[in-house]
Amino acid sequence: MAFPSVHYGDPGDEKVTSSTKIGGLPLGVKMIVGDREFMHGRAGGTALVAGKLYESGSSISAADTMYAKSLVLNGVHAIGAVSVAFTTGGTTATTTDQFEDGLLTTAGSVGTGIGYTHMIKANNSAASGSATCTLTLYSTDGLKVATNASTLVGVRENAYRLTKLTTADTAGAGKVVGVACNSAAASSYAWFQVKGPAPVFTGGTVLIVGEVVVCSTAVAGAAVPIVASTAGPTSAKAMLNVIGTCLQSAGTASFALVDLNIV
Repeated sequence: MAFPSVHYGDPGDEKVTSSTKIGGLPLGVKMIVGDREFMHGRAGGTALVAGKLYESGSSISAADTMYAKSLVLNGVHAIGAVSVAFTTGGTTATTTDQFEDGLLTTAGSVGTGIGYTHMIKANNSAASGSATCTLTLYSTDGLKVATNASTLVGVRENAYRLTKLTTADTAGAGKVVGVACNSAAASSYAWFQVKGPAPVFTGGTVLIVGEVVVCSTAVAGAAVPIVASTAGPTSAKAMLNVIGTCLQSAGTASFALVDLNIV
């Protein structure tokens, strides 16, 4: 393996921030410190705030063909190939390293080599819409099966790239990536806690010990107790983004201790 899938750290390592990848680790690598778990991620266009909830950011719309697995490969790619070229969708441009540590999926209904997922190391240059974009896969994850002219692919940005505060709405569009462990400038690399006790910003409703905790639908970056009804949780965000259980209560606009279990 080129890098460990799990990194073991010492107390305090979770507070490290950097302008470059921490320890050279890929985005999304897990770090374990005692009974707590953290994920390596990167801030988006705004500074990180310790103790607030963050979700995945993306510069591509979920409806874009980049996600639709309908991108055309440029020519035949052999078994073991780590350089893969495709034509970008529509008018959507790509930026340098936009897909760093993301995923390439061969998932069309026809063609060879379909049904596989490969990890992207980089895309070393930008590409305009309907132009060629070349990806470099990790050397340990070259194509398992040769592709042909009928093989279609999709690409997905890493969920821990360009993270942003959870939004104050009920849509539940973003994956919660964790609680920021330290403040940091925009575009910095940092750790986001996903499991174990952590202080989490509360908004709107006081958390009580033992309550199930979810993302707030009214305050960005905040947590609130889940609201139930006879029909179940009242929003998509509540159903999809349960983050843990309250261990120690706190007032509104302060920080409660939550036993995180973010998956």
